[in-house]
Amino acid sequence: GLTADGIVGKNTRAILFSDDAKPADSKPSNGNAAQKPEDDADSEEPAEQTGVEKFISVAEGRLGKAYVYGAEGPNTFDCSGLVYYSLRNAGVKISRLSSRGYAAVSSWDDVDSMDDLKRGDLIFFKSDTSSTISHVAIYLGNNQMIHAVPSSGAVVKASLSTSYWTRNFVSGKRVF
Repeated sequence: GLTADGIVGKNTRAILFSDDAKPADSKPSNGNAAQKPEDDADSEEPAEQTGVEKFISVAEGRLGKAYVYGAEGPNTFDCSGLVYYSLRNAGVKISRLSSRGYAAVSSWDDVDSMDDLKRGDLIFFKSDTSSTISHVAIYLGNNQMIHAVPSSGAVVKASLSTSYWTRNFVSGKRVF
């Protein structure tokens, strides 16, 4: 029921990632479609991103978008909304949860130390005034993270090595 306009807008995205989405027919629609030579290495297309790299790519594509409490995209986010948007657009079927909710997902492996974080892990933090999880970020590697943070008012990349994030680290989760 969509018109072909070449834009993946809100309606297209909703249909593509709905539970009712069906895979495209992999056969050419007519007899005139060009066939890719199987032995020509130059004609191969790059592999489509999947898993952790797709997850990070989606999140990085939101850099600079505004922070709005409770928002889940595509143009405004809070911390857990960014995680939700990025996971869903990377093909992970998950409900919209709070940062504490994502920390409680039992099917994902726990990461107990900052030293054990791997690219794509979710990182959970408390604040200086509370012992409960109140923030989630995505680990990029090399002590860098991406998150939607009120103090910056946007989705940003940041260092995980600051005293604030180090002292308030609670745990991580390995989704991929």
